[in-house]
Amino acid sequence: QRLDGLTTLVVDDNVDTCEVLKQILTHAGAKVTTSQTVREGIELLGQETPDIVLTDLAIPGESGVVLIEHLQNPEHGHSHIPIIVLSACAFEADRDAAMNA
Repeated sequence: QRLDGLTTLVVDDNVDTCEVLKQILTHAGAKVTTSQTVREGIELLGQETPDIVLTDLAIPGESGVVLIEHLQNPEHGHSHIPIIVLSACAFEADRDAAMNA
């Protein structure tokens, strides 16, 4: 199934990961914006509300959990956006932090 018209925000400090995801999603029809920092990702949310957010957890500076908490906060108007967590972190504590954000 194509993703035509789906606006997507990808937040990951790894430029290669962002580029690969952008290429795959764009090829499937999505409109993709990328960010390498949580702060920039939050700023991009203020410019355009995506249909879905993909984020890493282990981002230097601010964790992806900060982004998830921002998205889930009803005061910011983004709590309806689905979030997919992409992470190489295999620790239960990381999973729990993302799920509880």
